[in-house]
Amino acid sequence: MKKILLLFFAFVFSLSLSNPTKAESYENSFKLLKITNGNSVSFAYLFPVNSYAFENVDSISYEGFKYYLKNTVSLLSDGYEEKAEGIEGISISKPNYYSDYDAVGFIIKFDNITAFNEYFEVEDDPITPKKSGVFIRKSTYNIAFPFSKASADSLISLMKNTVIMWGTTFNKDVSTIVSLYDHSTFIYELVSTSKQARSENMSESGGLYYNTFERTYEELAEEKPITIFYLEINRAMWYLMALILVVVLLIVVLVWRKISTKRKKLKL
Repeated sequence: MKKILLLFFAFVFSLSLSNPTKAESYENSFKLLKITNGNSVSFAYLFPVNSYAFENVDSISYEGFKYYLKNTVSLLSDGYEEKAEGIEGISISKPNYYSDYDAVGFIIKFDNITAFNEYFEVEDDPITPKKSGVFIRKSTYNIAFPFSKASADSLISLMKNTVIMWGTTFNKDVSTIVSLYDHSTFIYELVSTSKQARSENMSESGGLYYNTFERTYEELAEEKPITIFYLEINRAMWYLMALILVVVLLIVVLVWRKISTKRKKLKL
């Protein structure tokens, strides 16, 4: 469904979204994609354009809006670039428009987990998971949703101000378009070639696994975490069970042989 990610793995910052995707599913959606491929981790930050709202706008002024939005988003990507100075293994793309997502966005790629941890100042103490299961161990992690109400307010204001600036420049009535962002949703999607990380919202497409979490603006105030779990075969327990079965089988065989021997003696 999302050829963007297959191409991304092959061409680091190439987000060629040529496969058809229903743009309606991304209306008013701010998206953060976390993409893992081997040791590398990438984040794609996507800001909704809502192209359908510009149906009656001439192409020149609409292209002007996307230009304005790219400039606005570049201010954010520039901030990430400044923070990345002096850290090896980090690349940041320039803002671009991705038609299948109907969004303007940029990507941060970390070549390895060391660069990732240094950039985000990850502490050495990991989150302690809740463990359950005997033969198949389940480790459950409750993680904070990456968008907060405060960050959502900032993003919505950023989009509204960009639309207003565009409308002023081209003398357009943008009140309807501005109001769209009052109904924004926020999506966090984990994408990987491995199905090790799982959730109740997991799906698979083209050999890639997606864990998608969505919140409305109102739901952000609840600060409800997202839940991710990992399944691992408890080999020690399986080996122990196999050993027990072998011992039980051996005992059964020995008892059967002993009983069989006694019966033969009785017949004699």
